[in-house]
Amino acid sequence: MEINVTDYFTNDLEPSNYSGSIMEKGENAAKITWQAAIDESESLILLKTPEQIQALKTDMVNAGMDEEEINQMSDIESNALFLQLISGDVREDNEYLEQSPIDWEGYEKDDKTIGRLGLGTDNEIYYYLGS
Repeated sequence: MEINVTDYFTNDLEPSNYSGSIMEKGENAAKITWQAAIDESESLILLKTPEQIQALKTDMVNAGMDEEEINQMSDIESNALFLQLISGDVREDNEYLEQSPIDWEGYEKDDKTIGRLGLGTDNEIYYYLGS
């Protein structure tokens, strides 16, 4: 499922606020980044339908996360997790995705990128959930 995440990129978010390591943020990195993602998800809703939320949950379970824990997540928590997922991908592929404008051509041609993000024919940015 492709999910429109253009708002992530138009809100001047700092990916390291939502996806940071212990080396960067200290021993409480997970707690700090999770709380930042929860706080941001109060106003930035990227998963807008029940189907999108379910697609994220299915993707996370398929990736090895605990199904019971994932299925108990609220909509805000699901959005926060999705925000962290996008942020991690942006940080991983920052050579292309943290430029302004984004270097979509380089991103799509580089076989080392994660490749879940893409520019649609409508000039909106989409994130692919699924296998």
